[in-house]
This record gives sequence, C-alpha cells and structure tokens, in this order.
Amino acid sequence: MPTFRRLPLAGAAVSLGLALTILGPAADAFSPMQRAAPPSARPLAELVDYSPRRVVEILKSRGYGGIVMTDRTLPGYQAEACLGSEKFLLRINRWGDIVNRQSLGRCGGTAAAPPPPSPGEGPLEIRSVLESRGFSEIHFLDAKPPAVIAQACRGRDKLRLVMNRFGDIRDRQVIGRCSDEDSFDTGGSAQPSEGQLSTQRQRIKSILNAQGYDDIEFSGRHLFRFDVTACRGGNRYQLVVGIRGTVRRSTIVGPCEQPADDVVATPPPKRYERAEIRRRERVRPEVCQEYFDWLLYERTVLFDVGSARIRSDSAELLADLAIVANRCPDTSLEISGHTDSDGTDESNQRLSEERAYAVAGFLAKNGIGRDRLFPIGFGEERPVAPNTSSASKQQNRRIEFSVRWE
Repeated sequence: MPTFRRLPLAGAAVSLGLALTILGPAADAFSPMQRAAPPSARPLAELVDYSPRRVVEILKSRGYGGIVMTDRTLPGYQAEACLGSEKFLLRINRWGDIVNRQSLGRCGGTAAAPPPPSPGEGPLEIRSVLESRGFSEIHFLDAKPPAVIAQACRGRDKLRLVMNRFGDIRDRQVIGRCSDEDSFDTGGSAQPSEGQLSTQRQRIKSILNAQGYDDIEFSGRHLFRFDVTACRGGNRYQLVVGIRGTVRRSTIVGPCEQPADDVVATPPPKRYERAEIRRRERVRPEVCQEYFDWLLYERTVLFDVGSARIRSDSAELLADLAIVANRCPDTSLEISGHTDSDGTDESNQRLSEERAYAVAGFLAKNGIGRDRLFPIGFGEERPVAPNTSSASKQQNRRIEFSVRWE
C-alpha cells in the first residue's frame, strides 16, 4: 500500500473543511497563469495525442492480437482484442493506457493462452507498461497478480515496485542507484562490441516505441549516450538517450509527415456546472472521468516554483477533485504529474513525481482510500503541446487524473 510518507504536506488547514496546506504567497507556481484561459482560447490544434494506428501498435507490444478499434474518437478509444485465448473489450486513454478491461469470452481460431513468463521476465503487458513510463533494467521478483513485484531503474534510482495486474504502481521504494556503466557488459573490454551495440540499440528502440516514438534513427554515439531522431505527435525530435533508454534531452527540430488517418482532432472536455459536480450521489466511472477532465481543463493545480508545495489558490479545485473521487468509490485513480521541457530530464522527473504525490497525499487526508491512489510522474515525456512557446509550455505543466476500474 502506498504511504506517501516520503512527500508529506506541511502547514495549516484552510476553511473548506479540508486538510489543504497553506504555504502563503509564492513567486511563481506550477503553471504561471493564475486563472485558466477560457476554453475557446486554447490552441487545440497543438495538442499531442496518440493516433488510432499508434494505439494499435502499443496494444500489440503488450501482447494483444486480433485488435479491432470500435471507437476511434478521443478523449478515450475503445477496442476489442485477444490476449492469449481470451477476448476483451478495452477502454483506452489517449496515451494508450488501458483504463478498463471486460472479458467478452473466448477468442475464435486456435489462439492459446500465453506461456508462463520465464523467471525474472514477468508478463509482457506489465513490462511494456513500465517501459512506456520510462523504466528500464526491469526484473520481476514476483509476477503473480494481484501484487506484482519488480525492481527497475528510472533515472539514476533503482526502485522496488509493487503493482496491480495493469502495471499501476501501488508502492515504490528506492533500494539503490543505477548507473549507465552498469548497463553495458563489455566483458572487460574498453569498448562494447558491434553486437552489444546492436542489442543496446534494439533495446532503446523498444523503450522509445513504448513511449510513443516511431521512425527512430540513431545518428551518433558518445560514451554511454546515443544521438537519436524520432517522431511523436507529428513532431520530429532530436534526442540524447542514455543506454538504458532514458531521454536526457529532447528538442523539436521540425514536423513529421503523418498519414491522413493519424490526424486526431482532440475535442475540449464536456462542460459541467459546479453544482452538478458537487452533488453527492454515485456516478459511473466514465462520468467521474469527465468531471475530472473538465475541472483540470478549466483550472490548474498550482505549486510554488520548483517545488511540490501546493498553493492556497488551489483550495477550491482540490476540494472539487476530492468530491468527485468520492462519487466513484469503486475505482482507482492515477494521479500523474507533468512538466515542460525546461530543466534536466532527471529534475523534471523528480518534480513531477513529488507533485503527484502531494496531490495524492491531500486526497488521502480527506477520506480517499490510499489503496485507490496511484501517483506517478512522467516528467516531460507526455506533452499535450509542443514545448515551443511560453503558452504551450504552460499547458504541459499540469496534473491529470485517470479513472480506472475493473
């Protein structure tokens, strides 16, 4: 179970009947804008989402086959697919994450159940989910749900992870440090062989693919680093990638050509009145997701500059988020932190994690079960707009909620 004790909120409570931390005025915030722009002012054409084609590729990388997209419109896709000999109805968010899976029975043909994973390998589905979230050097200690346990590297930290069967992280603990040098077994020689380099490139390509990059080309190599060009969301990126697949630096260098069916128009979320959101009766998980989407589109969780301290400006928004969480009590909530591309990959990753944990800690203090909360940081890996202007960077500095249920 997550304890969130690593990132406690400190301070006094405000007068909303909620244990929100007041930290006083700050020089800056998570998003510089104090008040969100009206929905009509948002540059929707800039938003970056995975296309249906890309979602199919992600599902294939996770072991699914016979995939038929039954709803190809955002904000959430729907598909039917086989995993082994079982057929599922999948609900998928815009990043390719499965938020709900319902059995439809057996698959036709001669599909067979997947073989049990080799020791340390773990389920392909969970391994791919971890890779899509920036983890590498993944080794499973216990691959049997409901509590799947693994150790993995992210940035320079070696972590012990406890997950559910979808790869959502219930608990994480730093157990050591990872170094790029440890990832290359050169057999005692000063330089890796061409075969070792080829294996390393394939591994990096697999990790980048899981994170939504395609058209990947290696253009150079330094000691424990690779220069890579790749496409994602219609943009071509120049990447500096560590040998564990960690993106150290990313720069947009131009557009990528996309097939016509890859162009995804992202509608603004459905608008809801505050009185409707603040009712107390239960609602379906899909409605909770719509409430969260609207609340976090209309307003932004604000933090002190460069920190995970929530500003008092966000008291009303957090109160509304807690109300919505209570209206769908049988769901899990992934709370994700995101940053723009300013700063180092490692600092952005850590900051996004700390902010996600801060929001989860607030909800836990206000009656939301800790076993429902899955805080995670994505750093700069999931932009909703190109990091090419102050306005678009502002959109990328955000907190998102994803409702999951079984």
